[in-house]
Amino acid sequence: ASLKSGDTFTTRVSIDEAWIDAGYQIRIDTAVERKRRVAADIVAPLTTTDMGKPVTGTMYVKHFSYAF
Repeated sequence: ASLKSGDTFTTRVSIDEAWIDAGYQIRIDTAVERKRRVAADIVAPLTTTDMGKPVTGTMYVKHFSYAF
């Protein structure tokens, strides 16, 4: 999805409940046209404990959070 600075992006995905609290992570790669690509701009543990806690990105993403 193309976004401009300051935009918010929300999406829904289906995740098998067996993956929650099982050592998996949510990883988000980002890229900006004519600039560098960032592998793992966001890395968040997929746990009930971390649900709703904002995770700060390393480059282009200001923050990320998730809910079940």
